[in-house]
Amino acid sequence: GSTLDAADSTFNGVAALLLASGGYINVNNSESVGAITDVAITAINGGTVVAVNADFRNSNSHGISCEHASVYAENIKLSGADGHAVRAIGGFVDVTGATATGAGLNGITAVQGSRIIATSANFVSSNGTNGISAQSGSHITANSCNAQKGVSPGASDVSISNGGIISFSGGTGGLSTTANTVTGAGIIFQ
Repeated sequence: GSTLDAADSTFNGVAALLLASGGYINVNNSESVGAITDVAITAINGGTVVAVNADFRNSNSHGISCEHASVYAENIKLSGADGHAVRAIGGFVDVTGATATGAGLNGITAVQGSRIIATSANFVSSNGTNGISAQSGSHITANSCNAQKGVSPGASDVSISNGGIISFSGGTGGLSTTANTVTGAGIIFQ
Protein backbone atom coordinates (compact mmCIF):
# COMPACT_ATOMS: atom_id res chain seq x y z
CA GLY A 1 0.00 0.00 0.00
CA SER A 2 0.91 3.62 -0.46
CA THR A 3 1.87 6.09 2.27
CA LEU A 4 0.93 9.78 2.40
CA ASP A 5 2.18 12.09 5.13
CA ALA A 6 0.18 15.32 4.97
CA ALA A 7 0.35 16.35 8.62
CA ASP A 8 -0.26 20.04 9.36
CA SER A 9 -1.88 20.56 5.93
CA THR A 10 -4.83 22.64 4.75
CA PHE A 11 -7.18 21.16 2.15
CA ASN A 12 -9.42 23.54 0.20
CA GLY A 13 -12.80 22.44 -1.18
CA VAL A 14 -11.96 18.79 -1.78
CA ALA A 15 -14.25 15.99 -2.95
CA ALA A 16 -13.46 12.67 -1.21
CA LEU A 17 -10.88 14.02 1.20
CA LEU A 18 -9.00 10.87 2.17
CA LEU A 19 -8.92 7.30 0.96
CA ALA A 20 -6.63 4.54 2.21
CA SER A 21 -6.98 1.07 0.71
CA GLY A 22 -4.27 -1.03 2.28
CA GLY A 23 -2.17 2.11 2.72
CA TYR A 24 -1.42 4.68 5.41
CA ILE A 25 -2.39 8.35 5.57
CA ASN A 26 -1.30 10.84 8.24
CA VAL A 27 -3.25 14.11 8.44
CA ASN A 28 -2.59 15.00 12.09
CA ASN A 29 -3.35 18.65 12.86
CA SER A 30 -4.76 19.20 9.34
CA GLU A 31 -7.94 21.01 8.35
CA SER A 32 -10.33 21.44 5.49
CA VAL A 33 -11.54 24.87 4.49
CA GLY A 34 -14.55 25.10 2.22
CA ALA A 35 -17.14 22.41 1.58
CA ILE A 36 -16.20 18.74 1.67
CA THR A 37 -18.33 17.31 -1.13
CA ASP A 38 -18.06 13.67 -0.08
CA VAL A 39 -16.99 11.64 2.98
CA ALA A 40 -14.39 13.61 4.96
CA ILE A 41 -12.29 10.56 5.94
CA THR A 42 -12.59 7.17 4.27
CA ALA A 43 -10.53 4.13 5.25
CA ILE A 44 -11.23 0.79 3.55
CA ASN A 45 -9.81 -2.70 3.12
CA GLY A 46 -6.97 -2.68 5.63
CA GLY A 47 -6.07 0.98 5.28
CA THR A 48 -5.10 3.20 8.21
CA VAL A 49 -5.83 6.90 8.58
CA VAL A 50 -4.36 8.96 11.42
CA ALA A 51 -6.11 12.31 11.90
CA VAL A 52 -5.42 13.39 15.48
CA ASN A 53 -6.48 17.01 16.23
CA ALA A 54 -7.77 17.40 12.66
CA ASP A 55 -10.69 19.63 11.63
CA PHE A 56 -12.91 18.20 8.87
CA ARG A 57 -16.30 19.81 9.53
CA ASN A 58 -19.30 20.17 7.20
CA SER A 59 -18.98 17.08 5.02
CA ASN A 60 -21.78 16.61 2.50
CA SER A 61 -21.71 12.91 3.46
CA HIS A 62 -20.24 11.08 6.48
CA GLY A 63 -17.53 12.56 8.70
CA ILE A 64 -15.67 9.23 8.99
CA SER A 65 -16.45 6.05 7.06
CA CYS A 66 -14.34 3.07 8.08
CA GLU A 67 -14.88 -0.28 6.37
CA HIS A 68 -12.60 -3.16 7.44
CA ALA A 69 -9.85 -0.66 8.28
CA SER A 70 -8.62 1.61 11.10
CA VAL A 71 -8.99 5.32 11.86
CA TYR A 72 -7.21 7.05 14.74
CA ALA A 73 -8.77 10.50 15.11
CA GLU A 74 -8.60 11.64 18.72
CA ASN A 75 -9.90 15.19 19.30
CA ILE A 76 -11.12 15.52 15.69
CA LYS A 77 -13.79 18.05 14.74
CA LEU A 78 -16.50 16.54 12.49
CA SER A 79 -19.55 18.71 13.21
CA GLY A 80 -22.13 19.30 10.51
CA ALA A 81 -21.75 16.06 8.52
CA ASP A 82 -24.84 15.46 6.38
CA GLY A 83 -24.55 11.69 6.92
CA HIS A 84 -23.27 9.83 10.00
CA ALA A 85 -20.59 11.64 11.98
CA VAL A 86 -18.78 8.29 12.42
CA ARG A 87 -19.69 5.04 10.64
CA ALA A 88 -17.78 1.78 11.00
CA ILE A 89 -18.48 -1.47 9.16
CA GLY A 90 -16.17 -4.18 10.50
CA GLY A 91 -13.56 -1.56 11.39
CA PHE A 92 -11.81 0.15 14.30
CA VAL A 93 -12.22 3.88 15.01
CA ASP A 94 -10.83 5.94 17.90
CA VAL A 95 -12.52 9.34 18.19
CA THR A 96 -11.77 9.98 21.87
CA GLY A 97 -12.50 13.62 22.67
CA ALA A 98 -14.12 14.30 19.28
CA THR A 99 -16.65 17.04 18.60
CA ALA A 100 -19.20 15.89 16.04
CA THR A 101 -22.45 17.72 16.66
CA GLY A 102 -25.34 18.19 14.26
CA ALA A 103 -24.92 15.07 12.08
CA GLY A 104 -27.71 14.55 9.56
CA LEU A 105 -27.90 10.84 10.38
CA ASN A 106 -26.55 9.05 13.49
CA GLY A 107 -23.72 10.45 15.58
CA ILE A 108 -22.02 7.03 15.73
CA THR A 109 -23.03 3.86 13.91
CA ALA A 110 -21.08 0.62 14.40
CA VAL A 111 -22.05 -2.58 12.56
CA GLN A 112 -20.57 -6.00 11.70
CA GLY A 113 -18.35 -6.40 14.75
CA SER A 114 -16.84 -2.92 14.66
CA ARG A 115 -15.04 -1.36 17.60
CA ILE A 116 -15.37 2.39 18.28
CA ILE A 117 -13.82 4.34 21.15
CA ALA A 118 -15.55 7.67 21.76
CA THR A 119 -14.71 8.45 25.39
CA SER A 120 -15.35 12.09 26.36
CA ALA A 121 -16.69 12.85 22.88
CA ASN A 122 -19.60 15.14 22.02
CA PHE A 123 -22.15 13.76 19.54
CA VAL A 124 -25.09 15.87 20.74
CA SER A 125 -27.88 16.99 18.42
CA SER A 126 -27.58 14.39 15.70
CA ASN A 127 -30.73 14.51 13.61
CA GLY A 128 -30.75 10.83 12.71
CA THR A 129 -32.43 7.83 14.24
CA ASN A 130 -29.86 7.39 17.04
CA GLY A 131 -27.16 9.38 18.77
CA ILE A 132 -24.99 6.26 19.22
CA SER A 133 -25.88 2.85 17.78
CA ALA A 134 -24.03 -0.48 18.18
CA GLN A 135 -25.38 -3.30 16.01
CA SER A 136 -24.46 -6.83 14.96
CA GLY A 137 -21.86 -7.61 17.62
CA SER A 138 -20.20 -4.18 17.56
CA HIS A 139 -18.78 -2.56 20.69
CA ILE A 140 -18.72 1.18 21.41
CA THR A 141 -16.92 2.64 24.42
CA ALA A 142 -18.55 6.02 25.02
CA ASN A 143 -17.83 6.73 28.68
CA SER A 144 -18.39 10.40 29.59
CA CYS A 145 -19.77 10.95 26.08
CA ASN A 146 -22.64 13.31 25.28
CA ALA A 147 -25.06 11.47 22.98
CA GLN A 148 -28.32 13.25 23.86
CA LYS A 149 -30.22 14.21 20.72
CA GLY A 150 -32.89 16.48 22.16
CA VAL A 151 -33.51 18.71 25.14
CA SER A 152 -34.12 15.69 27.37
CA PRO A 153 -32.83 12.09 27.35
CA GLY A 154 -34.63 9.72 24.97
CA ALA A 155 -34.49 6.02 24.09
CA SER A 156 -32.89 6.80 20.71
CA ASP A 157 -29.86 8.57 22.21
CA VAL A 158 -27.93 5.34 22.93
CA SER A 159 -29.19 2.26 21.10
CA ILE A 160 -28.21 -1.39 20.66
CA SER A 161 -29.48 -4.17 18.39
CA ASN A 162 -28.46 -7.70 17.36
CA GLY A 163 -25.89 -8.18 20.13
CA GLY A 164 -24.47 -4.67 20.31
CA ILE A 165 -22.44 -3.58 23.34
CA ILE A 166 -22.09 0.00 24.58
CA SER A 167 -20.07 1.12 27.61
CA PHE A 168 -21.69 4.42 28.62
CA SER A 169 -20.56 5.15 32.19
CA GLY A 170 -20.90 8.84 33.01
CA GLY A 171 -22.47 9.60 29.63
CA THR A 172 -25.34 11.96 28.85
CA GLY A 173 -28.39 10.60 27.03
CA GLY A 174 -31.22 8.11 27.30
CA LEU A 175 -30.93 4.38 26.66
CA SER A 176 -32.86 2.05 24.32
CA THR A 177 -32.92 -0.67 27.00
CA THR A 178 -32.45 -1.02 30.75
CA ALA A 179 -28.79 -0.49 31.71
CA ASN A 180 -26.65 -3.44 32.77
CA THR A 181 -29.18 -6.01 31.52
CA VAL A 182 -28.36 -8.54 28.81
CA THR A 183 -31.08 -8.79 26.14
CA GLY A 184 -31.25 -10.10 22.59
CA ALA A 185 -30.40 -6.57 21.48
CA GLY A 186 -27.17 -6.65 23.53
CA ILE A 187 -26.18 -4.68 26.63
CA ILE A 188 -25.53 -1.09 27.62
CA PHE A 189 -23.22 -0.74 30.62
CA GLN A 190 -23.78 2.36 32.71
